[in-house]
Amino acid sequence: MNNNQNKIFKISSRPTRDYWEIPVLYEDDEVFVIDKPAGLNVRQDSEDPEAPALNLLFVDHIQRKVPWTLEYETPFLKACHDLDAEASGALIVARSEAVHAAIHEQFYGNKFIVEYQILIQGAPIEESFSVDAGVGPHGKRPGLYCVSKSRGKKSLSRFRVTEHFTGYSLLWGECTPNRLHQARVHLRYLGPSLVGDTLYNGAPLLLSRLKPKYRAKKKREERPLINRPAIHCSRVHFTNPVTGQEVSVECPLPKDMDVGLKYLRQYADPAGYSEPESWTGSLDDYEPESPTTDIDQD
Repeated sequence: MNNNQNKIFKISSRPTRDYWEIPVLYEDDEVFVIDKPAGLNVRQDSEDPEAPALNLLFVDHIQRKVPWTLEYETPFLKACHDLDAEASGALIVARSEAVHAAIHEQFYGNKFIVEYQILIQGAPIEESFSVDAGVGPHGKRPGLYCVSKSRGKKSLSRFRVTEHFTGYSLLWGECTPNRLHQARVHLRYLGPSLVGDTLYNGAPLLLSRLKPKYRAKKKREERPLINRPAIHCSRVHFTNPVTGQEVSVECPLPKDMDVGLKYLRQYADPAGYSEPESWTGSLDDYEPESPTTDIDQD
């Protein structure tokens, strides 16, 4: 494996004046694996087409011959799979159209692995569990997804509790085939929401809710420890379509989740967690078009 943690993709969006320095985790002649920051779309968002999108920014930077694209000899760059805009973590980027098509085929053939670290509110009633239910766009709320027989595409998510806290749980997750919002929707379908995931009834992680005798600073609103969906792509595993080499790349936690977990371990005694009686399996929050379309059994 060729690790290139010193390489950086310097990405800027001229219309929005945003700027990112994106670390390269792995590189070979066919792909890069980068550490996508939270808050950046991979593809153009149909609901917000003006929002910066990584694939479009790649095209823009290559056409403008931005220095790092010349230095890294990258006449073509395109993400091979998707990550939620709000998610952080490992993203495979092809260096040619042929490699992009070949790895994308692995995606649809469920031949590569995408693993997540996910922080949820509450505790599941089982240490390991899975959800096999189609995920598709919500019929009435643009930008949201839901479990739906009529609009959903086949999706399987596996989860395992890796750490308990008082009121929170850290999960390992694996999504096949890693659709947009898949892990978030499957978890919410069973009951719990991700920390910080306001789209699906999650709440930010606040130090004031963890630390005894917390004192707020005068005239200053408390800044959340985690203020976006707490989901991070921690590992990707795929086959290089040219060499046949199996490639596995891990991605360290971003600062917000790392700090949040630090305070949970300090103040949310793992021995004090309690499990809910059951999960509701309710989709009331999604306002389904009809009970027979969004909640039908297969």
